[in-house]
Amino acid sequence: MPPTPVPVPVELQLYRVDLLADTRAFASGLRLLNPEEHAQASRCRTEAEHRRHVLLHARLREIIGRYLDVSPRYLRFELDAAGRRVLAPRMQ
Repeated sequence: MPPTPVPVPVELQLYRVDLLADTRAFASGLRLLNPEEHAQASRCRTEAEHRRHVLLHARLREIIGRYLDVSPRYLRFELDAAGRRVLAPRMQ
């Protein structure tokens, strides 16, 4: 009989992104995005969709940057074999 797996503690953290953030927060978010993310945002069909894309991607960069102790601007993402965006390895 195989051994019973031991449960591993998991921590779940939820973050709230203010999609109605003021112009200053939106402008700050724009500065964090890389050229590819700017191109994706420019393909949004509505201004609300564009704003949401910028704010969500910028916030994600801020959160990951804080965990890795790296400036959000210096995070790099790439596509994995399935086409999903993943954090690229750090360059030394």
